[in-house]
Amino acid sequence: MAYLFFWIVFVAFNLGTALYSLDPKFLSQNIFIPQVQEDCEVSGICENSPDYPHEYVEALLAKLPDANIRFNLDMETPETSQTGELESQQTVPLCKPKFRIIYPDKARTSTGKWVFIVNGRTTKVQGFSGTLCLGEGEPCNGKISLPKGYRSKCAQKYIDRSMWALDHTGELALVTAPIASCCICELETNSTANYFKKNHLYRSFP
Repeated sequence: MAYLFFWIVFVAFNLGTALYSLDPKFLSQNIFIPQVQEDCEVSGICENSPDYPHEYVEALLAKLPDANIRFNLDMETPETSQTGELESQQTVPLCKPKFRIIYPDKARTSTGKWVFIVNGRTTKVQGFSGTLCLGEGEPCNGKISLPKGYRSKCAQKYIDRSMWALDHTGELALVTAPIASCCICELETNSTANYFKKNHLYRSFP
């Protein structure tokens, strides 16, 4: 009888271990809760995160061709890659925009929750056209003349994009998260009382 009892315990233990290793529902939820680096807090996007669950995501991607899920993967075109050169010849940008494709692996969703974004280690499956604002917070191009009592500064703006992520149990979820979309020149009054009364009069695109 004692032998039978220990045998049942042994089988149950091994079965539980197998389920734990195969089904993400049995995994610790901490595996799917991102640790957020300080430099990601401002933009709400991380790339090349050290705590990204690569093995889990690669196994997930291997099964997805049968799931009929479509990923967004923007591509850089000759027109966008030459934008800076065209601007230098034809216009004078008020700020310093830089176009590039952003490949997120973590994002802060529109609801404020941080999640891992599904992406391959070497072959990316989700990429989004973005325009970064270099020198954010710095004064705009000095060639513009400002009304008396105003100052200028460059500011980063964002647009929500849909992307596939892992929820905190490891299941696929479609979320919206901010992607840097443009760099604008803002004018604001020098008066402390009206500091937040901003006038968006100029816009600089990549």
